[in-house]
Amino acid sequence: MSGSQTSSALANVLALVPSVRTPAAAASLVAQALTTPRLHHFAELLDCAPLLSALGYNNPAGRSILFRTDEGPAPLAANAPTGDFPGRLSYNLLKLFAYGTYGDYVDEHANAPGTLYPAEPLPEAAIHKLRQLTVLSVVDAHASDRGRSVPYDVLMAAMRGSFATVRQLEAFLVNECMYAGLVTGQLDQERRCLDVASCVHRDLAPDGKTLASLEERLARWLKKTQGVFNTLATNEVQLKTAQTQAASHAARQASAVQQARNAARSLASSGVDDYEGVAHLLGTGAGLGRPKRGRGGVPKHSTG
Repeated sequence: MSGSQTSSALANVLALVPSVRTPAAAASLVAQALTTPRLHHFAELLDCAPLLSALGYNNPAGRSILFRTDEGPAPLAANAPTGDFPGRLSYNLLKLFAYGTYGDYVDEHANAPGTLYPAEPLPEAAIHKLRQLTVLSVVDAHASDRGRSVPYDVLMAAMRGSFATVRQLEAFLVNECMYAGLVTGQLDQERRCLDVASCVHRDLAPDGKTLASLEERLARWLKKTQGVFNTLATNEVQLKTAQTQAASHAARQASAVQQARNAARSLASSGVDDYEGVAHLLGTGAGLGRPKRGRGGVPKHSTG
Protein backbone atom coordinates (compact mmCIF):
# COMPACT_ATOMS: atom_id res chain seq x y z
CA MET A 1 0.00 0.00 0.00
CA SER A 2 1.52 3.27 -1.11
CA GLY A 3 1.55 6.45 0.92
CA SER A 4 -0.34 8.24 -1.85
CA GLN A 5 -3.21 5.74 -1.60
CA THR A 6 -3.41 6.25 2.16
CA SER A 7 -3.32 10.02 1.82
CA SER A 8 -6.00 9.92 -0.86
CA ALA A 9 -8.30 7.79 1.29
CA LEU A 10 -7.88 10.14 4.24
CA ALA A 11 -8.31 13.21 2.05
CA ASN A 12 -11.62 11.86 0.77
CA VAL A 13 -12.93 11.56 4.31
CA LEU A 14 -11.61 14.95 5.41
CA ALA A 15 -13.27 16.55 2.39
CA LEU A 16 -16.65 15.58 3.85
CA VAL A 17 -16.02 17.18 7.25
CA PRO A 18 -17.25 20.69 6.32
CA SER A 19 -20.68 19.26 5.53
CA VAL A 20 -20.97 17.64 8.96
CA ARG A 21 -23.04 19.75 11.36
CA THR A 22 -24.64 17.42 13.89
CA PRO A 23 -23.43 14.61 16.17
CA ALA A 24 -25.42 12.10 14.13
CA ALA A 25 -23.79 13.24 10.90
CA ALA A 26 -20.37 13.19 12.55
CA ALA A 27 -20.99 9.65 13.84
CA SER A 28 -21.97 8.59 10.33
CA LEU A 29 -18.75 10.05 8.92
CA VAL A 30 -16.70 8.25 11.58
CA ALA A 31 -18.41 4.97 10.70
CA GLN A 32 -17.61 5.61 7.04
CA ALA A 33 -13.95 6.27 7.87
CA LEU A 34 -13.67 3.00 9.78
CA THR A 35 -14.66 1.02 6.69
CA THR A 36 -12.90 3.13 4.04
CA PRO A 37 -10.43 0.92 2.12
CA ARG A 38 -6.72 1.74 2.48
CA LEU A 39 -7.36 4.08 5.41
CA HIS A 40 -5.32 2.84 8.39
CA HIS A 41 -4.40 6.07 10.19
CA PHE A 42 -6.91 8.09 12.18
CA ALA A 43 -4.93 10.55 14.30
CA GLU A 44 -5.59 13.35 11.83
CA LEU A 45 -9.32 12.85 12.27
CA LEU A 46 -8.85 13.01 16.03
CA ASP A 47 -7.09 16.35 15.52
CA CYS A 48 -9.79 17.68 13.18
CA ALA A 49 -11.44 20.46 15.21
CA PRO A 50 -14.60 20.76 13.04
CA LEU A 51 -15.25 17.02 13.34
CA LEU A 52 -14.69 17.06 17.10
CA SER A 53 -16.96 20.05 17.43
CA ALA A 54 -19.70 18.24 15.50
CA LEU A 55 -19.27 15.29 17.86
CA GLY A 56 -19.80 17.69 20.75
CA TYR A 57 -16.24 17.46 22.00
CA ASN A 58 -14.54 20.84 22.02
CA ASN A 59 -11.23 20.10 23.70
CA PRO A 60 -8.69 18.62 21.28
CA ALA A 61 -6.05 18.81 24.02
CA GLY A 62 -7.78 15.93 25.75
CA ARG A 63 -7.87 13.57 22.79
CA SER A 64 -5.80 10.92 24.56
CA ILE A 65 -8.76 10.12 26.80
CA LEU A 66 -11.39 7.44 26.34
CA PHE A 67 -14.66 8.73 27.73
CA ARG A 68 -16.89 6.47 29.80
CA THR A 69 -20.29 7.30 31.19
CA ASP A 70 -19.35 5.73 34.51
CA GLU A 71 -15.97 7.25 35.28
CA GLY A 72 -16.86 10.88 35.89
CA PRO A 73 -14.62 13.92 35.53
CA ALA A 74 -11.58 12.69 37.43
CA PRO A 75 -9.52 11.27 34.52
CA LEU A 76 -10.41 14.02 32.08
CA ALA A 77 -8.08 16.72 30.86
CA ALA A 78 -8.53 20.34 31.80
CA ASN A 79 -11.58 21.92 30.18
CA ALA A 80 -12.73 18.57 28.82
CA PRO A 81 -16.39 17.60 29.20
CA THR A 82 -17.07 16.33 32.71
CA GLY A 83 -19.88 14.06 31.59
CA ASP A 84 -21.30 12.47 28.50
CA PHE A 85 -21.27 14.27 25.16
CA PRO A 86 -23.26 13.35 22.07
CA GLY A 87 -20.51 11.82 19.95
CA ARG A 88 -18.58 10.16 22.77
CA LEU A 89 -18.91 6.59 21.47
CA SER A 90 -17.88 7.55 17.93
CA TYR A 91 -14.97 9.54 19.31
CA ASN A 92 -13.81 6.50 21.27
CA LEU A 93 -14.09 4.36 18.14
CA LEU A 94 -11.73 6.73 16.36
CA LYS A 95 -9.28 6.33 19.21
CA LEU A 96 -9.65 2.55 19.10
CA PHE A 97 -8.77 2.46 15.41
CA ALA A 98 -5.93 4.93 15.88
CA TYR A 99 -4.22 3.27 18.84
CA GLY A 100 -6.17 0.22 20.03
CA THR A 101 -6.43 -3.45 19.09
CA TYR A 102 -9.06 -6.04 18.37
CA GLY A 103 -8.57 -7.41 21.88
CA ASP A 104 -9.44 -4.03 23.38
CA TYR A 105 -12.71 -4.02 21.46
CA VAL A 106 -13.60 -7.63 22.28
CA ASP A 107 -12.96 -7.14 26.01
CA GLU A 108 -14.99 -3.94 26.23
CA HIS A 109 -17.84 -5.18 24.06
CA ALA A 110 -18.10 -8.42 26.04
CA ASN A 111 -17.91 -6.86 29.49
CA ALA A 112 -19.74 -3.56 29.13
CA PRO A 113 -21.32 -3.08 25.70
CA GLY A 114 -22.42 0.46 25.05
CA THR A 115 -20.20 1.94 27.75
CA LEU A 116 -17.11 2.76 25.74
CA TYR A 117 -18.12 1.83 22.20
CA PRO A 118 -21.53 1.52 20.51
CA ALA A 119 -23.53 -1.44 21.77
CA GLU A 120 -24.25 -2.73 18.27
CA PRO A 121 -21.41 -4.79 16.80
CA LEU A 122 -19.09 -3.14 14.31
CA PRO A 123 -19.66 -4.02 10.64
CA GLU A 124 -17.50 -6.82 9.29
CA ALA A 125 -15.44 -4.39 7.18
CA ALA A 126 -14.50 -2.45 10.32
CA ILE A 127 -13.70 -5.65 12.24
CA HIS A 128 -11.53 -6.76 9.34
CA LYS A 129 -9.60 -3.49 9.42
CA LEU A 130 -9.21 -3.65 13.20
CA ARG A 131 -7.66 -7.10 12.84
CA GLN A 132 -5.23 -5.71 10.26
CA LEU A 133 -4.32 -2.89 12.63
CA THR A 134 -3.85 -5.41 15.44
CA VAL A 135 -1.33 -7.33 13.33
CA LEU A 136 0.60 -4.08 12.86
CA SER A 137 0.59 -3.44 16.61
CA VAL A 138 1.78 -6.97 17.40
CA VAL A 139 4.49 -6.87 14.75
CA ASP A 140 5.68 -3.45 15.86
CA ALA A 141 5.78 -4.34 19.56
CA HIS A 142 7.13 -7.87 19.26
CA ALA A 143 9.58 -7.57 16.39
CA SER A 144 11.25 -4.43 17.71
CA ASP A 145 11.90 -6.00 21.11
CA ARG A 146 12.65 -9.62 20.23
CA GLY A 147 13.94 -9.66 16.70
CA ARG A 148 12.22 -9.76 13.34
CA SER A 149 10.20 -12.94 13.88
CA VAL A 150 6.71 -12.96 15.40
CA PRO A 151 5.45 -16.37 16.59
CA TYR A 152 2.07 -17.54 15.34
CA ASP A 153 1.02 -18.13 18.94
CA VAL A 154 1.42 -14.42 19.72
CA LEU A 155 -0.63 -13.43 16.69
CA MET A 156 -3.32 -16.02 17.43
CA ALA A 157 -3.63 -14.75 21.00
CA ALA A 158 -3.98 -11.16 19.80
CA MET A 159 -6.76 -12.19 17.40
CA ARG A 160 -8.91 -13.53 20.25
CA GLY A 161 -10.33 -16.55 18.49
CA SER A 162 -10.77 -14.92 15.10
CA PHE A 163 -9.09 -17.91 13.44
CA ALA A 164 -9.75 -21.54 14.28
CA THR A 165 -6.54 -22.82 12.70
CA VAL A 166 -3.04 -21.63 11.93
CA ARG A 167 -3.79 -22.09 8.24
CA GLN A 168 -6.56 -19.47 8.53
CA LEU A 169 -4.15 -17.11 10.26
CA GLU A 170 -1.57 -17.62 7.51
CA ALA A 171 -4.19 -16.92 4.85
CA PHE A 172 -5.13 -13.68 6.60
CA LEU A 173 -1.49 -12.60 6.92
CA VAL A 174 -0.80 -13.25 3.25
CA ASN A 175 -4.04 -12.08 1.63
CA GLU A 176 -5.06 -9.24 3.93
CA CYS A 177 -1.77 -7.93 5.30
CA MET A 178 1.01 -8.71 2.82
CA TYR A 179 -0.99 -8.26 -0.39
CA ALA A 180 -2.47 -5.09 1.11
CA GLY A 181 1.04 -3.69 1.53
CA LEU A 182 0.80 -3.46 5.31
CA VAL A 183 3.49 -6.05 6.07
CA THR A 184 6.48 -7.22 4.06
CA GLY A 185 7.99 -10.56 4.98
CA GLN A 186 7.46 -14.29 4.69
CA LEU A 187 5.84 -17.12 6.59
CA ASP A 188 8.09 -19.69 8.22
CA GLN A 189 5.79 -22.68 8.62
CA GLU A 190 8.50 -24.89 10.10
CA ARG A 191 9.24 -22.42 12.89
CA ARG A 192 5.59 -21.28 13.06
CA CYS A 193 6.35 -17.58 12.82
CA LEU A 194 6.08 -14.52 10.62
CA ASP A 195 9.48 -13.18 9.55
CA VAL A 196 9.04 -9.44 9.12
CA ALA A 197 11.09 -7.31 6.76
CA SER A 198 9.06 -4.12 7.22
CA CYS A 199 5.60 -2.96 8.16
CA VAL A 200 3.36 0.09 8.15
CA HIS A 201 3.43 1.83 11.52
CA ARG A 202 0.33 2.95 13.31
CA ASP A 203 -0.52 6.36 14.72
CA LEU A 204 1.62 7.49 17.63
CA ALA A 205 -0.50 7.80 20.74
CA PRO A 206 -0.11 11.18 22.49
CA ASP A 207 0.90 9.80 25.88
CA GLY A 208 4.17 9.69 27.77
CA LYS A 209 4.41 5.90 27.72
CA THR A 210 4.27 5.66 23.95
CA LEU A 211 6.75 8.48 23.46
CA ALA A 212 9.11 6.95 26.03
CA SER A 213 8.92 3.59 24.24
CA LEU A 214 9.66 5.26 20.91
CA GLU A 215 12.60 7.11 22.43
CA GLU A 216 13.95 3.85 23.84
CA ARG A 217 13.68 2.14 20.46
CA LEU A 218 15.39 5.02 18.73
CA ALA A 219 18.18 4.90 21.33
CA ARG A 220 18.67 1.17 20.68
CA TRP A 221 18.68 1.77 16.94
CA LEU A 222 21.21 4.58 17.34
CA LYS A 223 23.44 2.33 19.45
CA LYS A 224 23.33 -0.44 16.84
CA THR A 225 23.98 2.04 14.05
CA GLN A 226 26.93 3.52 15.90
CA GLY A 227 28.29 0.02 16.42
CA VAL A 228 28.08 -0.64 12.68
CA PHE A 229 29.82 2.65 11.93
CA ASN A 230 32.58 1.83 14.44
CA THR A 231 33.07 -1.61 12.88
CA LEU A 232 33.25 -0.11 9.40
CA ALA A 233 35.75 2.50 10.59
CA THR A 234 37.91 -0.20 12.19
CA ASN A 235 37.76 -2.31 9.04
CA GLU A 236 38.72 0.71 6.95
CA VAL A 237 41.77 1.38 9.11
CA GLN A 238 42.79 -2.27 8.95
CA LEU A 239 42.33 -2.30 5.18
CA LYS A 240 44.43 0.83 4.71
CA THR A 241 47.13 -0.60 6.97
CA ALA A 242 47.15 -3.85 4.99
CA GLN A 243 47.31 -1.92 1.72
CA THR A 244 50.22 0.18 3.01
CA GLN A 245 52.06 -2.91 4.19
CA ALA A 246 51.42 -4.67 0.88
CA ALA A 247 52.69 -1.67 -1.08
CA SER A 248 55.78 -1.45 1.13
CA HIS A 249 56.46 -5.17 0.73
CA ALA A 250 56.03 -4.92 -3.04
CA ALA A 251 58.45 -1.97 -3.16
CA ARG A 252 61.05 -3.86 -1.12
CA GLN A 253 60.64 -6.92 -3.29
CA ALA A 254 61.01 -4.90 -6.49
CA SER A 255 64.12 -3.22 -5.08
CA ALA A 256 65.61 -6.59 -4.12
CA VAL A 257 64.91 -8.01 -7.57
CA GLN A 258 66.51 -5.01 -9.24
CA GLN A 259 69.56 -5.28 -6.97
CA ALA A 260 69.83 -8.98 -7.79
CA ARG A 261 69.68 -8.29 -11.49
CA ASN A 262 72.31 -5.59 -11.20
CA ALA A 263 74.52 -7.95 -9.22
CA ALA A 264 74.01 -10.70 -11.78
CA ARG A 265 74.98 -8.43 -14.64
CA SER A 266 78.01 -7.24 -12.68
CA LEU A 267 79.11 -10.83 -12.07
CA ALA A 268 78.55 -11.71 -15.70
CA SER A 269 80.77 -8.90 -16.89
CA SER A 270 83.50 -9.58 -14.31
CA GLY A 271 84.16 -13.12 -15.49
CA VAL A 272 83.33 -14.93 -12.24
CA ASP A 273 83.37 -18.63 -13.09
CA ASP A 274 80.45 -19.47 -10.82
CA TYR A 275 78.21 -16.85 -12.32
CA GLU A 276 75.31 -19.18 -12.98
CA GLY A 277 75.27 -20.44 -9.40
CA VAL A 278 75.35 -16.95 -7.97
CA ALA A 279 72.69 -15.76 -10.38
CA HIS A 280 70.50 -18.70 -9.47
CA LEU A 281 70.81 -17.95 -5.76
CA LEU A 282 69.88 -14.36 -6.44
CA GLY A 283 66.78 -15.47 -8.25
CA THR A 284 67.93 -13.84 -11.48
CA GLY A 285 70.03 -14.73 -14.44
CA ALA A 286 67.24 -16.02 -16.61
CA GLY A 287 68.01 -14.99 -20.11
CA LEU A 288 71.45 -13.64 -19.20
CA GLY A 289 73.30 -16.83 -20.12
CA ARG A 290 76.77 -17.97 -19.09
CA PRO A 291 79.53 -15.85 -20.62
CA LYS A 292 81.57 -17.64 -23.25
CA ARG A 293 85.20 -18.36 -22.41
CA GLY A 294 88.30 -18.72 -24.53
CA ARG A 295 91.33 -20.86 -24.00
CA GLY A 296 92.65 -20.88 -20.44
CA GLY A 297 89.31 -19.80 -18.99
CA VAL A 298 89.62 -16.24 -20.18
CA PRO A 299 86.22 -14.77 -21.06
CA LYS A 300 85.69 -14.36 -24.74
CA HIS A 301 84.33 -10.94 -25.59
CA SER A 302 82.43 -10.27 -28.70
CA THR A 303 84.16 -8.05 -31.19
CA GLY A 304 81.08 -7.47 -33.19
